Amino acid sequence: MIETIAVALLVDGFSELVQVSTGMGKKDWLYYTSDQERFMRDFNALLAGHEPYPIQINFYEDPSWRLWSEVVEAVQGKNS
Repeated sequence: MIETIAVALLVDGFSELVQVSTGMGKKDWLYYTSDQERFMRDFNALLAGHEPYPIQINFYEDPSWRLWSEVVEAVQGKNS
């Protein structure tokens, strides 16, 4: 179900799922969004009626997509 929610947040082009990592007993989704309030509103609407999930949401400022650029560079370096 969580994967369905993760994909549903991509609708309307205001957020972009750019990375999913799994390990050490957890799964992280990295989204870039142009509207944090809308992201949370839509996220909570998608979870309405569900039992609480053990999740934590953090927001960081990264207007130049630096973190994503580093991931792309690392992957490209391994494929060279």
